[in-house]
Amino acid sequence: MKKSVFISVIKDFGPIILRNVFSLVAIIIGGLSIILIVLGNTRDGVFLGTVILINIILGIVQELRSRIALEKLQASTAQVYDIMRASQKLHVYSEQIQVGDKISLSLGDQVPVDSVVRESEGCEFNEALLSGESDNINKSIGDKVLAGSIIVAGAVVVESQKIASESYLATMTQDLKHYNRRLSPIQKSILRFIQIMAGVLAIIAMVILLRTFFSEESLVNGVVQISAVASTIIAEGLLLASTAFFVYGAVKLARKEVLLQQINAIENLGRVGIVCVDKTGTLTENEPVFEELLEYSAGTTVNNQTYLRELIATYVTSESAHTATVQALKDSVKKIKPKAVSEFLPFSSARKYSALQLKKDSSVVVVGASDYFTSLLPAKEKQWVESTVKELSRSAKRVLFVGQASGGKLDDTQSMKGMRVVGLIVLSNPLKVGTKDTINFLQKRKVQVVVISGDNPHTVRAIAQQAGILSSNKVYSGTQVEAMSDHELVSLLRSKPLFARILPSQKQRIVAAAQVSNTLVAMIGDGANDALAIKKADVGIAMFSGAPATRQIADAVLLNDSFSALPSGVELSDSIITTLEMVACLFFSRVWAGVLLLVGTLVVNIDYPFSPRNITLLNLFIIGFPLLIWSIWPRHRVRSITETSFLSRTLPFSIVNALLIATFSFMTYLVSSSYYGTKSAQAAMMTYLVFLVMSVFTISIIPPAMQVVKNSYQQRIIWIGFVGIACIVVLTFIVPGVAHFFSLQSIGLKTALVSLVVGVCGVAVQYFATTINLGNRLWQKILFMYHSAQKKNAHTT
Repeated sequence: MKKSVFISVIKDFGPIILRNVFSLVAIIIGGLSIILIVLGNTRDGVFLGTVILINIILGIVQELRSRIALEKLQASTAQVYDIMRASQKLHVYSEQIQVGDKISLSLGDQVPVDSVVRESEGCEFNEALLSGESDNINKSIGDKVLAGSIIVAGAVVVESQKIASESYLATMTQDLKHYNRRLSPIQKSILRFIQIMAGVLAIIAMVILLRTFFSEESLVNGVVQISAVASTIIAEGLLLASTAFFVYGAVKLARKEVLLQQINAIENLGRVGIVCVDKTGTLTENEPVFEELLEYSAGTTVNNQTYLRELIATYVTSESAHTATVQALKDSVKKIKPKAVSEFLPFSSARKYSALQLKKDSSVVVVGASDYFTSLLPAKEKQWVESTVKELSRSAKRVLFVGQASGGKLDDTQSMKGMRVVGLIVLSNPLKVGTKDTINFLQKRKVQVVVISGDNPHTVRAIAQQAGILSSNKVYSGTQVEAMSDHELVSLLRSKPLFARILPSQKQRIVAAAQVSNTLVAMIGDGANDALAIKKADVGIAMFSGAPATRQIADAVLLNDSFSALPSGVELSDSIITTLEMVACLFFSRVWAGVLLLVGTLVVNIDYPFSPRNITLLNLFIIGFPLLIWSIWPRHRVRSITETSFLSRTLPFSIVNALLIATFSFMTYLVSSSYYGTKSAQAAMMTYLVFLVMSVFTISIIPPAMQVVKNSYQQRIIWIGFVGIACIVVLTFIVPGVAHFFSLQSIGLKTALVSLVVGVCGVAVQYFATTINLGNRLWQKILFMYHSAQKKNAHTT
């Protein structure tokens, strides 16, 4: 697998390089670097070029690390196929399958390559992942079957016609199983902000160039100012930071037995508002416990349990799928001799039953859900079955019907004549350990939990009550769902219903209806019948021991099959979202402060006080330091699924904070320029110190502004860091070589102290504004005025 991981990463190496080399910031800063060199300012041009080259390398390295990390995690859980090659039995991964290999597949497996059917035991395929059609398809020997088809009944041996990379599925759904750079909601917001600021930069650059032209200043000076502004307001590093935190989350979740197959899925995990869950294998243990056999012995010719056991033994012997239910039944009839069978129809979740024809008398025996056969029974038997199933189901028991008809087609219940009940199989699936706690955790977050099961309605209701799921206790069947319009189904979901006897295509439809509520929807399941719904959901989660096909298309896989692993994943998602909000506040504060300061200088027609080198040093202190701290110790807060968007949470604080920084810095620049002169180094450096002090202090006020849970240990680290930054700043100014490298000019002690006093005054105002939550107050006021105006206009209209 190491080789396959290497090959997979190499394939994406080119696109990763191109994506980083031709990113927005690389084009802008790289272009300005070239212009400066051409105009003769080699020092600043080379410096800018070096900075952007380092950014590009870091971006490439980070994406490659993400790619490799995900590939390694996925390789550890990849499905192994049993094949025959040159009369030799081998166990291989899908990419190792060669043309001509014979592959053995059973219930829940996904066909790995385009193939031809060679042997079949009542096998049925579902091609919904390829065509969107949910109907099961019977394939005969010699028929072609496409990679991506799922075995939903029986077993089959197919002969590969193509290798995995050339199969139809590879050209259609490759992104389902491999890393891609699909942006998360936060990343989309960041990218949108960057694009807007790039437009702002273009306008500002035009103004600076026009001013340079009309004032007959040096063109080089104008380009240097544009470069400084570009370094300030393009927050491209924020996208890199988000990717780094997502990788951190994916690796940490893997240690908690949760494998992310889409790294960005960790953000969606914390934003889920509706969780749809399958019952068996998700809420309850996948392996059923055999309880008892109930034979019907009221006036029938078949009235003993021995015969019932013989029919069950015949069924489990004929069934090729080694499901947990089949295994439980096998254990209960180990010593019973099966009867001869002339024809067999394997169990399918779409049919809800299995059927066989006895060789001796051509009678038809069925094993499955009683709902599909009670209408065929005599009245007395029908009453016994319905009352017994209802009573057992209320105790969360799972009941299988065993009946016998004199004849008929195996796949057509209506053709079965003379149906009689032989007995009932009683099984139980106890709740998984931690299920109640998980449900309680989700519901405390106001997450709606919807049970979607193929089981009996009474069993579904009983399990939901045991698990503590808040619902209306009204159970709707697949037949009722089928009769509903999409609008009716959407309305029904608001009443917190439960669903039973649901078909795979109906699960998918319920998930789609839940998504209309404008909230993210998760689907958790383990069977092949859950695959369509898991693919449709915003966050598809599969159990590791479940159907391989379901596992392969899921966004996340619970490696220990524990539903209780979900809370830790959601809490980690909260921490990552919170930390990214804090990082964004830093970037946005720096960007807006730089823009507002620039606007001030343009209005009064003076030069921008900072050079590109100054900005690089600023970024090191106000971005690099907190990123290091928060990447080691991500912060946490109690999030709500109904809270405002990423930008609505981060921009109010950032804009107000930036306005304060820009105001104190600009006033310092104006006053010092009038004293020392507009072109003086002292004025620029005094402004720089005020800007630096207030920007660094921003690091300490962001956590309370974002309602982050207090962490005294981390806060001490930050204050120690402030002392370290102060020492570094002093050394940077007094060491000639370093000061020259970052274009820092020496100023007197008195001037420096005055700057620090102004900076401390600014810090006091920042602290006060944060304490009274000024940003959010103003934001809410603006929103109120906007909505009031809208209502007034609507009323007038």
